Amino acid sequence: QIMMISSRMRSSAFTRAKVTSAAIVRQSRCRSLRINARNLSSSSSSTYYDSQSGMHVPIHNVQEISIILDKSKEDTNLSTSFVPAHLYKEDPSSDMPEQLANLQAMGVQGVILPPISFPRDVRNLQTLRHIAPSKEFLFFTSVKDIQSASPVLKDPNLSLILNFDVEDNSANEGLDLKDINAAASGTKVNTTIALMNVGKEDQNPISVANQVARWIDATQGGDFIWVPTTKNEDSDALERLCEELSYLDLVGKTVASRLIIGGGSADSTVCEELVEETMFSGVNKFVVCKEDDISLISE
Repeated sequence: QIMMISSRMRSSAFTRAKVTSAAIVRQSRCRSLRINARNLSSSSSSTYYDSQSGMHVPIHNVQEISIILDKSKEDTNLSTSFVPAHLYKEDPSSDMPEQLANLQAMGVQGVILPPISFPRDVRNLQTLRHIAPSKEFLFFTSVKDIQSASPVLKDPNLSLILNFDVEDNSANEGLDLKDINAAASGTKVNTTIALMNVGKEDQNPISVANQVARWIDATQGGDFIWVPTTKNEDSDALERLCEELSYLDLVGKTVASRLIIGGGSADSTVCEELVEETMFSGVNKFVVCKEDDISLISE
């Protein structure tokens, strides 16, 4: 009996030793995994690898709300316009650098400019990029003549707006990015497709989302998808459209990180219900037409 008890004691001690050893190994492995995870997080915190596209794409941070100020309807010939007719880099009398810095401090991360119509508009845009408050600050604009805008098309912080009519496919046939990219010496131009004629109550949001997906797949454009809002549109219909768009599985960035909601006309107002619903689904970019409306988004 004494021998049996002694044997059991040795066996129990051996088992405890194995358990203790295994626990130490597990703890060591956990520490190693945590350290590796921290290292991985710190080394790739701004991008992730998208296996579908084979690219490293920016991480979409839903906590960072970006506001875009829409000045596209302004007459640049007027002295009261946001961007003066002639803007110079080294003009000490210009308050534009201070204006841009103040906007960024209020949460604005981009400005939608009037279309490029004259050579001065290209020069002004180059100046705006030079005096922008940060490298990430974005400018959006459209052009009447692609060739005339070629000096600025290569800029990754300029997004070229292309109107996409969801009710007239024939109007979209000219939205071939080959000529646009050729004007930028083969560089892939950053593009924003502005969805026209959306937000109608009888519209099929699934059909519209499929149209958008087909165009993006065919052209590899659509770095941003702009859903403008005006007084004529139904907020529930826009909400359904944004929901269907968010379901799209596109190559590269997620749709939530591409979506821009609001603006589009001088009388556009912030639809707080639409902002709340789309923000809840992961959208973090919103357009305002008046600086007084910035607080409606940021707060």
